[in-house]
Amino acid sequence: VFFSPGRSIPEFGPGFLSLAAVAVIETLDRLPGFKGKAGIKWVNDILVEGSKVAGFLVHTQSTGSLVHGLIIGLGLNVETAPVVDTDPFVPKTAALKHLSSEASGVTRNKILPILIERICQNYRLMLEAGAATLINIYRSRSVVVGRNVKVMSDPLVPGEPGETVASGVVESIGDHLELIMKDRDGPVTRGRLILPE
Repeated sequence: VFFSPGRSIPEFGPGFLSLAAVAVIETLDRLPGFKGKAGIKWVNDILVEGSKVAGFLVHTQSTGSLVHGLIIGLGLNVETAPVVDTDPFVPKTAALKHLSSEASGVTRNKILPILIERICQNYRLMLEAGAATLINIYRSRSVVVGRNVKVMSDPLVPGEPGETVASGVVESIGDHLELIMKDRDGPVTRGRLILPE
């Protein structure tokens, strides 16, 4: 999805990440048998029953707080789960159709209009009211708050392990989507999160 706001938007980084996550969560809440089941794994994965069903990336072109362009790239496993090499960051993937007892209500044709409507509605909300509401919804649907996690750096060489950035219990998610962890000085702002089963 591409938007060109051409205006100043405070806190657009965490706001647009939250916009994408919340749009997927709200879409899944409208599907038969999924209300309240989806959660957000920091920072950009959507899980249902511990399996990754969606992920997204957000890219902005900006000058200071003036946002020229916004691209949201989003993948949602509707009818099939991708074949991926599992790792500690993504131990399981699943398709919505296989997680639903009402598979006839879980098709791309039924989901896409809902998803587009939620993205557009949340974009309007972001422009009119700012990021706070979307960030609060993001927090409320987090699957990491209160959990013991490990955050790793992105490896410099693909396939090699990164270094541990932080480990411990996540107390909260800050206003910039940073992780506030128990007994750690300073927030965690980057890295890949491992959520132990």
